[in-house]
Amino acid sequence: MAKQTDRGKDRFIRDRIMKTWWTIWKHALGSYSEDDGFNPANDNAVAIIRTAIVLSNLFCAYLIIWNIDRSWL
Repeated sequence: MAKQTDRGKDRFIRDRIMKTWWTIWKHALGSYSEDDGFNPANDNAVAIIRTAIVLSNLFCAYLIIWNIDRSWL
């Protein structure tokens, strides 16, 4: 009986964590208002996600530039 209670508790915690991450992800993509659940505590996580997106875009741009330079020389 205790295992079922632990499973239910673990599932509740997992669902809550997933809901929190989904909210952070929405804000990172630009949905950022009081109506959709803005929480100032998520500001750092949003900044990290946006930074990762920008860095991946810069990396891709540098690879494209490198490929063009390599083929022209």
